[in-house]
Amino acid sequence: MQTYGWAVAAAAAALAYAAPARAQTSEQAPQPASDTVADTQQSLDARIGATGDWGGLRTRLLDRGVDLNFSALSEVAGNVTGGQRRTVTQVSGFALGLTLDTDKLFGLEGGTFQFVGTKRQGPALINSAGLGTLMPAQEIYARGQTYRLTDLWYQQQLGGGTDLKVGRMTMGEDFATLPCDFMNLTFCGNPVGNLVGNYWYNGPISQWAGRLRVRPGRFSFQVGVYESIPTTCRPTSPSITAGPRA
Repeated sequence: MQTYGWAVAAAAAALAYAAPARAQTSEQAPQPASDTVADTQQSLDARIGATGDWGGLRTRLLDRGVDLNFSALSEVAGNVTGGQRRTVTQVSGFALGLTLDTDKLFGLEGGTFQFVGTKRQGPALINSAGLGTLMPAQEIYARGQTYRLTDLWYQQQLGGGTDLKVGRMTMGEDFATLPCDFMNLTFCGNPVGNLVGNYWYNGPISQWAGRLRVRPGRFSFQVGVYESIPTTCRPTSPSITAGPRA
């Protein structure tokens, strides 16, 4: 028998502390024009990415509120001792994203729409080498090698430091977020999803959800309601379009 439900995640305590911005005073020396141009170009290059400006098309799209992006990540790991076999494996992750600024598109201030589709592939070292560890050595292997709808949400600024976000999203992108600076899943991403992954899903798995955030000052408070379905990891889930069971 399948069980359906909703999980509530709350950040009632002050989770995010925003340091006050230092106001620029008249005593500060003006920035040279050459530095301003260089900074602007660096910012533009960072937004455009490795594929270039597509003959100016990408810049025109960004100016109109349309941001297309694609990313690819590869992780190679080998087993030199322990386990059952000595071997090296490589896994890959791909993401195709679209972000829309509704203010630039049609004048709706404070609105953002985001779509992200992902694909993971490759044999994991934990299986190929028979390591038997609790966490994969390659974090991008987690949750199966398949296509997924990872993000499909809309966020609206409501004024007064309040914003509402609804759609398909991951719990780990708004609650208990941690950077992923290591390849081993033990030290990467949201720890809650790694420990109780049967209902708290990190990316690339998404859930229907809603999140309300309020920023009255230096602190932020937020609460979220997330769909919890045990079959979310299966191919029949809306989070997956094709591929083997996770």
